Amino acid sequence: MHWIRTVKYTFPWKRLLALLPLASCAWAATPVPSAASLAGNPSIAPVVAQATLSAAMTLPPAALAPEQQVRDRIESWAGAWLRGDPGDYLRHYAPEFKGDAPSRAAWEKQRRQRLEKPDILLDIEDLRVSVEQDQARADFIQRYESGGYSDSGRKQLVLERRGGQWMIVAEHWRQIR
Repeated sequence: MHWIRTVKYTFPWKRLLALLPLASCAWAATPVPSAASLAGNPSIAPVVAQATLSAAMTLPPAALAPEQQVRDRIESWAGAWLRGDPGDYLRHYAPEFKGDAPSRAAWEKQRRQRLEKPDILLDIEDLRVSVEQDQARADFIQRYESGGYSDSGRKQLVLERRGGQWMIVAEHWRQIR
């Protein structure tokens, strides 16, 4: 999986819908309006129909397999990093996480400085996820470039499910050539 500046993921809805009859899914209980019910206001008909159809086709996070939830969380974490969004990036970590820094505040300051760098390039390869109950591990090769600096390494993120959300509680990195 590669990310360069932006992350775009398209979910294969057609394959999913072929496997699941929408009428029997509790999360798809939103009725799609008929053309007759929208006939009174043709200017909003396409917008309302699309919004309703989108709502009917959205899977709640709990419906996804835990491995996919962790993969999605890693994708979200990488996307926040690439966008240089410190608030979103830091929200992926458990409140007690501090990395190698002496305190959470020192770690956050260091991360904010790194996220301010221009033209961040991030490449994640060979992502492997294992989940056991509320504990998960994600192992991958991470290649990073920004402002003349670059490194490549094997990264491991340890995550815990807390309140339905996967949070990074530990990370390990070792350089590779």
